[in-house]
Amino acid sequence: MAEGFFSRLFHGLTKSRKQMSEGLDEAFGCSEINDEFYEN
Repeated sequence: MAEGFFSRLFHGLTKSRKQMSEGLDEAFGCSEINDEFYEN
């Protein structure tokens, strides 16, 4: 039973992290930080 809870928690947090990352990518227009990021 506990394994099911932690499994669901892990998958939910993974989904939330992915959505947050995609939102930040859209907001900043960049998916990675490199030299071009700092020039803008």
